Amino acid sequence: MRTELPSQHGEQLLLKNILANVSPYRALDSAQLDQIVESSLPLRLYGQKEVIRQGEAAKGIYVVIYGQVKIYVGSKHGPHKVLAILSHDNCFGLAETFLDKPHGASVETTSDAMVVLAPREKVLELARQNGAFFEQLMTCAARQTHGLIRDVQRQSSSSAPQRLAGYLLRQCEYQSSQEIELSVSKTVIASHLDITSETFSRLLKRFTSLGMIEVHGRHIRVLDSEKMQTLQPA
Repeated sequence: MRTELPSQHGEQLLLKNILANVSPYRALDSAQLDQIVESSLPLRLYGQKEVIRQGEAAKGIYVVIYGQVKIYVGSKHGPHKVLAILSHDNCFGLAETFLDKPHGASVETTSDAMVVLAPREKVLELARQNGAFFEQLMTCAARQTHGLIRDVQRQSSSSAPQRLAGYLLRQCEYQSSQEIELSVSKTVIASHLDITSETFSRLLKRFTSLGMIEVHGRHIRVLDSEKMQTLQPA
């Protein structure tokens, strides 16, 4: 179920302040931000909820305000494949917006989240008016493309232990701590790393027995990052 924020002045002012501090809307001036706020659809989503269905027509650009979403493609012959996991200050729907093509993948929240949908027509109008805004949009799109290519390269050139070690080390960097929290399910992470859930659990036990990590539910403490680094491909 999708819940819209009330369209009262106070809520609009709050939304304007939020969008002014997230990509790509930092590049807009105050008047242009007002246009985005007036035409946007803020969505508060609770639990695991569908945001976009594969094959759905493009509506515009979505920005994650809090929480996380997963981008995935379905499969008739097995579990779906997770292409990306996006969190705060990430946007999606860019390619479909500019190409006016149906979405090639589905998007679903992984927990409570808020995303804001800016309609395609307004985004394109402001992109024509504001070169810095257009550049920010292209940067978001390029970052996602680069990330997808990088993930494919890792999956094709790295072993399962190397992929998991790399993921845990990147989470340490992202969360600025040796003790990290898995904010999405192990099944989602396993799909993103192109391994099975069973392999994911088995590798966690192996890393634990080797003294590299400690696991307490969703919390993982990296004890020996140097040893994990040695697992990485040269």
